[in-house]
Amino acid sequence: MARALRIEYPGAMYHVMNRGNQRQDVFRKKSDCETFLEKMEYFSELFHVEIYCYVLMNNHFHLLLRTEEPNLGRFMQSFLTSFTMTLNRRNQKSGHLFQGRYKAQLVENQEYISKLSRYIHLNPIRIKKYKNITIEEKRNILLNYTWSSFAAHVGLKEPEHFLKIKTVLSTWGSNNMIRMKKYREYVEEGLYKDIDNPFDLAIRQQIIGSETFAERLTRTRILKRKVKDKREENALCAFQQSLNPDNIVNAIAEYFKISRESILQRRSREKIPRRVAMYLCTVYCTSRVSLSNLGKLFSVSLSGISIAKERVKKKMSTEKDKVFIEAINEIIKSIARDIKSIV
Repeated sequence: MARALRIEYPGAMYHVMNRGNQRQDVFRKKSDCETFLEKMEYFSELFHVEIYCYVLMNNHFHLLLRTEEPNLGRFMQSFLTSFTMTLNRRNQKSGHLFQGRYKAQLVENQEYISKLSRYIHLNPIRIKKYKNITIEEKRNILLNYTWSSFAAHVGLKEPEHFLKIKTVLSTWGSNNMIRMKKYREYVEEGLYKDIDNPFDLAIRQQIIGSETFAERLTRTRILKRKVKDKREENALCAFQQSLNPDNIVNAIAEYFKISRESILQRRSREKIPRRVAMYLCTVYCTSRVSLSNLGKLFSVSLSGISIAKERVKKKMSTEKDKVFIEAINEIIKSIARDIKSIV
């Protein structure tokens, strides 16, 4: 079975999450949450992992953490296996507790730490049953939610021994009191306006950061990598075959004999070339560039990118439109030369 590529190196920072098997509840009672935090404390010390923030929901968890050594896989396997065995023994059950392999997204720097920690801490109020309650009710739920690190970050409780709150708070003021106040205001903004979803920010769903950060990681830690686990081979190929969107746009401009600018303009008259460009960028560029940044390039929303992609896929599936299919194939051949040159 194919699996996402795991990128590990000393000092790497990750957003980690996992769901219960078949989306079933994992944390059914207080003792389950307490056991999870106890196991996290023990194994984070054992593997020299720093925990920056967390939230435990009924059927999933989110963590923001940093590994001093390239050992995320060993840490998570040991931690989750121990937790699963303890709960199974306690509940006289057996089998998987979580839904396959955990997700892990690499995180660049403080800008993304702030965004991710806010997303993580707002999980308790992003439940369907709370959709129509008042802002004040949401605020009360957020501040009083037990199984989250938010209260510790805003001074409402003492942080657990394993929790490193200084990293999240470091850029929010000149002293601890100001930092906690400003960070609380920042998180509470998410109670009444939309905030970034880390899965939308991610490049190839694995890297949360700038294009420069993603390209540096791709160049230094991915392109030259050899696959140890065959199940990661497809994911590695996807990274290795990634292009800069400029390659796509230029190839399409050349094929249709139009300007690059006419493809990128929001209200372009060149609708077909523009849609083809958005479609091919999602196919060949998303390990270097996030969907959000592709949207910015073409001056459209994420849904605009998705709509253009689906329109082209539908048009390609129509056997009658042979001219269009031939055009796509010719463009793909021209960019294939660029793919070979970077692998």
